[in-house]
Amino acid sequence: MDYMEAKKLFFEYGGSKFGMWHERVIEKYESFNVPKELERQWEEEVLNKLNQKMEMDCTPRQKRVIIQNYFHKNREFNQKDSINFLKKNREKLKDMDDFSKLIVIELIFDLSLPEEPKKRKPVVEKCIEKLNKMLEQEANGEFVIDEAYYEQGQIPDYLANGKLRERIKHIMDEFLEERVNIK
Repeated sequence: MDYMEAKKLFFEYGGSKFGMWHERVIEKYESFNVPKELERQWEEEVLNKLNQKMEMDCTPRQKRVIIQNYFHKNREFNQKDSINFLKKNREKLKDMDDFSKLIVIELIFDLSLPEEPKKRKPVVEKCIEKLNKMLEQEANGEFVIDEAYYEQGQIPDYLANGKLRERIKHIMDEFLEERVNIK
């Protein structure tokens, strides 16, 4: 059977069945009865394309968007390698602004904490370490926010209203509670 039209739809929505549902094309996609193995191959292609985008020269904000897409796709595709994606791209992430790094840490908590305690604990500890550094940077007025966020009107209320420290502490509290709960 030819699945070209199904593949076109799949990639048009980045593999997101929610996106297809939202745009009312999910029934059409599902009518093709794409075998799970073929769909799995397409999911891998979507993730590989996101990996390739990280290889390109892009702004810190673009990197953050790629990371968010990767984490969300991983979750939707029931994969568990978002942390490995971050490790693999560690060098490319160093030039990200602090606000983008904070968003990535939130993504880790919301979407990617490993289930196994022995893998979970080092991720939680590393995030706590990063958050402590961010609190110090914020206190010293050294917390960097990419100007593109301001230019594009994408500054969240907690930044615009001077509540960054509260936000960092809130995220820190979530990780500290998680650390206590790890057996």
